[in-house]
Parts: sequence; structure tokens; C-alpha cells
Amino acid sequence: MTEIFGSDTNTDIKNPLTAAYLRIEKGPAVSPPVYDFEEAGIILEGQITFEDETGRKETLRQGDKFLIRRGTNLTVSSLTYGLIFKCESQFMGQDIPITIHSSKL
Repeated sequence: MTEIFGSDTNTDIKNPLTAAYLRIEKGPAVSPPVYDFEEAGIILEGQITFEDETGRKETLRQGDKFLIRRGTNLTVSSLTYGLIFKCESQFMGQDIPITIHSSKL
């Protein structure tokens, strides 16, 4: 992930915002932790599949937009690759641990 701008952690901002590019490569599905922030984005290239904890799966392609609500638990994968531009309601530079799953796709 490449953060391009965002709210600095050394401030007293109540509603931080960070923007970033994220590239997902073909390979095993990955899971960020349960989202404790809101995230919105657009697929710039390729395709990305999101699957929630209920098994609902959506594959998004170039030009498709998404919104991930706080409290969501997702698995993310791609059969090819995908490039996302996204904004999230958290401070810039916060680490997000990722879990890699055995290949499902």
C-alpha cells in the first residue's frame, strides 16, 4: 500500500482521513483485521473480489466503487491483479496486520 496523503498521528483531529493506492496481486486470499474504520474506494485497474463472513462474494472491476463499513470482516483476492484508490477514516501510517489464507481461488 502506498499512502499519498493523510491526517498526521501527531494532531488532535477527531475525524482523520488517509488516501492510498493499494495493489492486490493474483494469489492466496488475504484478510485485513475487522475494520475499525470506514473505507471507500474505486477500482482503477484489474479486478478484486471481496468476500464477507457470511460468504457473500462480489467481484469488482475497473470503475466500480466500494464502501466498507466499520466492523466488517472481509477476505480480499484477485484472479489477475487489481489496483485500488481508497480513502479511510484513520490516521496516516497506522499499521494494518494482514492474514494470508491458503489459495481458495
